[in-house]
Amino acid sequence: MLQQRARQMPEAPALVTPDRIISFAEYERMIREIADRLQEMDLGPGKRLAIWCRNRWELVVLLMACWYREILTAPLNPKLPIENLRMHLATVQAHALIVEAELASALPPDWTIPLMELESLFASRKQPIVEGAWHHPDPELTLIFTSGTTGEPRAACHTWANHYYNARGANQNIPFKVGDRWLLSLPLFHVGGLAIIFRALLGGGAIVIPENRAITPEIIERHQITHLSVVATQLQRFLQEIPGPGYRSSLKCILTGGGPIPPHLIQQALDLRPPLFTTYGSTEMGSQITTTRPGDTLQQLLTAGKPLPYREVHIAADGEILVKGPTLFKGYWKEGQLDRPVDELGWFHTGDIGRWTIDGYLKVVGRKDNMFISGGENIQPEEIEAMLLRLPGVKQALVVPVPHAEYGQRPVAFLEMNEDAPELDADRMRQLLRAFLPGFKIPDHFFPWPEKTEYMIKPNRKVFQKIAEERLAEGD
Repeated sequence: MLQQRARQMPEAPALVTPDRIISFAEYERMIREIADRLQEMDLGPGKRLAIWCRNRWELVVLLMACWYREILTAPLNPKLPIENLRMHLATVQAHALIVEAELASALPPDWTIPLMELESLFASRKQPIVEGAWHHPDPELTLIFTSGTTGEPRAACHTWANHYYNARGANQNIPFKVGDRWLLSLPLFHVGGLAIIFRALLGGGAIVIPENRAITPEIIERHQITHLSVVATQLQRFLQEIPGPGYRSSLKCILTGGGPIPPHLIQQALDLRPPLFTTYGSTEMGSQITTTRPGDTLQQLLTAGKPLPYREVHIAADGEILVKGPTLFKGYWKEGQLDRPVDELGWFHTGDIGRWTIDGYLKVVGRKDNMFISGGENIQPEEIEAMLLRLPGVKQALVVPVPHAEYGQRPVAFLEMNEDAPELDADRMRQLLRAFLPGFKIPDHFFPWPEKTEYMIKPNRKVFQKIAEERLAEGD
């Protein structure tokens, strides 16, 4: 597919960086050059390579070169502490590690896994000798880590077909074609970032790789960005940078997901005019599962959308969301084997609770294993979080249960407030929540957001629950 792009439109931009534009012809040549270097390192089909690197254009080329050589590739979070890095490498049983120079300096002297610095790999590339061909019609390409519900990292294995059909279904809903530019604002160790590479390959658009993942109107204008993927925090920061109500841009699409989006943010984004899309996805399904459609109303954008092509979604009797289809991963990598946890009908149980709206849109309620009982009443913490996000000044909310002598468990909330918001006032929060929630769902305590654990992709409830119990024991 890439060779076809390089022949048909050799000068069209494939990658855009702050200081250069890489055409499809150059992109394809560099991929083959790096693929040859990997072969010289005895990395090919059946081998597993871990990559510890921040988002940069060389990482995109390296990933493509690995897939060109059918190397099973595990991109890792560059913020992982060394012990966590060791654990991830042991999980995938990596044959080698490629790391950027700045991160390599943090590795201990007793490091045993063969490694090469990314910069050295690119400095030593040379004219490719022969064109490669896949030995397997649907090779295993990626091992993407997901913490799941236990907090223990698991490596989800995807094949070429998994990624291809995910991108194909996504592009049918949100076209990404020649001349378009998608800002790489999500990390490439996350399935949402990786999916952009496949959408670009399929549609012929360019990937814009910024110096950092900050999203500003200046970056949108300078690079003429047409497509943007964001989580709620990124969307909020971007909207705060908008100069005024008359702002117009090259944007054709803002795709947002990764958790609940406050209604006021959705309304603000709609006011910018470019189509806004909300989505629900998972690592196991290769990224998007359901997404809203062009022209959807505000009420529809408050849902997770409808199933995309090549995905099937079913709500079980207990409300759990079940999924299957050609985008579903091959399994979790464990001790050299793949474990694919599907039921007898082939459904993967996501652990998420959801329901259909009357017009066929998916509403994601929360995690099945997050629900707890307080005084005989079921409490879904995500429902409380969604209401907290509606309150003025609340930037981020997380609700966890803590032990209670009378009711068994009670909810407490962690809140991160906007910089310009007044100081957290627990009594005021309770008063505002009474308009939305029954009394038993209103948190007993409201804590300021703790210092972030940087390597977390998203807040870990078990960690926050422990922090809450410690603060209560201290009398906070």
